[in-house]
Amino acid sequence: MDDLGLAGVLRNLRSYAHQWLAAGQSARCALAVAFKF
Repeated sequence: MDDLGLAGVLRNLRSYAHQWLAAGQSARCALAVAFKF
């Protein structure tokens, strides 16, 4: 695997992780509002 391909994979993984964390925070906020934590 060349460096350019590896960099692209790492960039995609970072993007997915960021989206996953953002979704998790949104879900937590929704639960907090629903249960009034």
